[in-house]
Amino acid sequence: LSWSFFPRIRLGVSAIELHTQKMYDGDTLFAEIGEASSAISLLKLLTGNLSVDKLELADIKLRMVTDQRGHSNWKDIEPASKANASDSETKTSSAESDESDETSSTDISFSNVNLQNIQLSLIDLSAQTNQSLLIKAVDGKDINFSGSPFSIKADVAMTSDAVAKPIELLFASSFNFDQEAQEFMISKITGSLDATKFSGSGTIAFGKDTAFKAALALDTLDLNRYLSEASDVESPASDGVPVSEDVALPLDTLHTLNAAFELSISKLIYEKTALENLTVDLDIDDGVLNVRKLDASVYGGSIRQSFIIDANRNPALLTASQTLSAIDLTALFASNDFEIGLEGKASIETQVSARGASANALKETLSGETTAVIASGRYLDDNIEQRICQSIALARQTALSKTWSEGTALSDINLAIQWNNGIGLIQSFNAGLANASVTGDGRINIVASSFDLRLLANISGDINKAAEAPETGCEINEQYRSIAWPLRCEGSAEASTCSVDNSRLDKILSNLAKAKAKEAVNKELDEQKDKLQEKLSEKLGEDVGNALRGLFR
Repeated sequence: LSWSFFPRIRLGVSAIELHTQKMYDGDTLFAEIGEASSAISLLKLLTGNLSVDKLELADIKLRMVTDQRGHSNWKDIEPASKANASDSETKTSSAESDESDETSSTDISFSNVNLQNIQLSLIDLSAQTNQSLLIKAVDGKDINFSGSPFSIKADVAMTSDAVAKPIELLFASSFNFDQEAQEFMISKITGSLDATKFSGSGTIAFGKDTAFKAALALDTLDLNRYLSEASDVESPASDGVPVSEDVALPLDTLHTLNAAFELSISKLIYEKTALENLTVDLDIDDGVLNVRKLDASVYGGSIRQSFIIDANRNPALLTASQTLSAIDLTALFASNDFEIGLEGKASIETQVSARGASANALKETLSGETTAVIASGRYLDDNIEQRICQSIALARQTALSKTWSEGTALSDINLAIQWNNGIGLIQSFNAGLANASVTGDGRINIVASSFDLRLLANISGDINKAAEAPETGCEINEQYRSIAWPLRCEGSAEASTCSVDNSRLDKILSNLAKAKAKEAVNKELDEQKDKLQEKLSEKLGEDVGNALRGLFR
């Protein structure tokens, strides 16, 4: 301990340790102070101004531990502090109002603030997490609360179990404190988050609830740098289909925040997806997250999205609106490791709502509608025209013998889906092929990531010539051209296939056989009628025969 009184009041301490009575994670240490010193201007203090010429803190360690029972070591410090406050409360209450007035009229300022090597460790044994924050250096000049501008520079590093690599934050900014509004105005923010450069401005308002607002612009932000190397855990669903481990929504956090952000990011990288020219406008207030705008260029097209999460509802309510324009499906599926054999440019409109406290709960309650148009499409997993030809061959009791190319070229695909509790009812599906048109309906299960599509194909061209050489096994005559040939396509995010829908084909062929049999019977009856009329005409005369002919008709 050291001190001096003139020309400045200087107080310094070093090598101080603060311990708790009980042991936490093998140690009783709570805080360790290497050096701390301050120097106050005596002359300014005599004039009613508290001016700290210099405040220095160095080599400080703060160790905050929560044990397996959820008890935290800093709570052992609180009782002593509260007891001291209680002892002095009666002594100071009579002079409280006078001191309050004096303090409020006193200007407090810090000419120079320097922090070096401040280490904060957060250990939660119950949650099995370990995080640390290292303030390498903080330099502040002319810090005050009277409204004059001042500047702060900082160099901060953070490590966490949840982050793959340490985070390095450098920033500098100008501050201004508005006494009347009780608000810090932050301007000229510049800095870097690892390799990401950023700039912007913000405000921190103090009142009943602390509110934070910021407008930030970032260049390239690669989130992969911060992803944990642990792979996603999969668990079997009730129907045997593996699903990703559920992720809880941070609903409690929404109740503690009051913030608004305007973000613009030149390029945001997450796993294999790159969003360019991303702009986000959101606010969090009273348990409600409102993302008014989330726009970006992605997969050769664009995305426009807005959504609201209301944590005040029980269960929490999500409402969302999304527009995707000219999205390259090949790039979309590849970046998400989906092996879906579909190419093209997709434009999709979605309006949905869901309830729940986790990602899986939202999937299971998803309701709303989606419409989609896919241009220049191609289905890679099967040749649908070959399946149509196969249906015709089955009807004709022949076999296919020619080689068919892989995949199916599709003209514009139109799709309408009605979502209800995670199940999408495909109300209409229309697509054009080179020699046929396809319509259908079906369902999509987003929880199991599966789909089942029932199609009817109407032939418009020479389907037998779609093979690499003319296929005699499915040559078309007019009686087959009018049939809507049934197919079924089904699969998941990993694979899909199309085939002849035999159950519906059997019914079609049965009805066709009945129609042909009826046609044969009617033809036989007409022939018998004609013969009878001829015989009667011969025996009874031409006039009577004509009369009878009219009667039979």
